[in-house]
Amino acid sequence: MSISPATSRRSFCGGRRGCRRECQTGSASAFSESIILMNDGILGRVEQSLADFRPKTQREFVALQIARRFGDVNRLARYLLVAQSHGKKVMLEAARLAMLQHELNRTSTSDLYFEVIERFDAEGRT
Repeated sequence: MSISPATSRRSFCGGRRGCRRECQTGSASAFSESIILMNDGILGRVEQSLADFRPKTQREFVALQIARRFGDVNRLARYLLVAQSHGKKVMLEAARLAMLQHELNRTSTSDLYFEVIERFDAEGRT
């Protein structure tokens, strides 16, 4: 049985309402591969754009230094988002607390940093 390309198209979601993307093959593995390739392209471009990052403000500089200190430059964009809404003192205090907590429980320092930032946000500290 031969199926024409027009009739072999299926949506990624299996035909659920609201899906706007379509897959030629309709297979789950093809969908997964297309998502991986799409993410590699997007993430690769973001990573490349941040590779040559030059801080323009003191806050951006602090964010870059914290990311480097934690060995977490691959998530620099997240640190820069924190820098947009938090002062240098808050960022440095969060980094200090994250390093102290790391000594106590060996959780990733960078993850602890973002937990401290969330706690500061809940307390209204910016």
